[in-house]
Amino acid sequence: MATTAQTIIDRTNHILQDRDNVRWSQAELLGWMNEGQLQIIDLQPSAYSKIRELQLVTGTRQTLPVDAIRLLDVIRNQDGIYNTSVREVARIDLDTQVPNWHEHKPHRIVQHYMYDRQQLDVFYVYPPQPEDSGSLGPGIVETLLAVIPPVLATVNDEIAIKDIYAPPLVNYVLYRAYAKDSEASANIELKDMYFQQFMASLGAQQTANEGGEVQ
Repeated sequence: MATTAQTIIDRTNHILQDRDNVRWSQAELLGWMNEGQLQIIDLQPSAYSKIRELQLVTGTRQTLPVDAIRLLDVIRNQDGIYNTSVREVARIDLDTQVPNWHEHKPHRIVQHYMYDRQQLDVFYVYPPQPEDSGSLGPGIVETLLAVIPPVLATVNDEIAIKDIYAPPLVNYVLYRAYAKDSEASANIELKDMYFQQFMASLGAQQTANEGGEVQ
């Protein structure tokens, strides 16, 4: 069952002892939830991912859609005939072995892709894609993308990230709530505690997602 924004608000209000949203309004909490979802996806991209077909462009350099946070995988070609898989390689390896690979003979069927995690909106494909000439133009690939989630506009909206990330989201909202009242030393300690719990819970989720044992 999907988790609603109201569920997150109820949990945070119980801890904040602000059931009537006197000190922290629902609008504030919703805003922090939207912020928290983005933070979670940035740290754990699998929290909200979508399979998308991407139309490639001429050459080797390709750009992700504007709503994509990062590329998780290029799965296969979507040629209609040659739905072959695509393999990720390190660009430095191709640069070393085939220095002029950007200038190789174009072909719409992708063999390899390269993705630099320091330039999240760009990836490269090999071989280069041909110029657009109708059916013989650049190819289409099936990708897995971490994308920007829908905005939570009301308390009845369902969070976009997977339900297992609801506890980290609660911790993030509590961190932001206590940061608002950080003049008091006790609240500074609570702010820091909930941020640490937020980061720690995401580390535990990463271990669980990789099939390891959560301590």
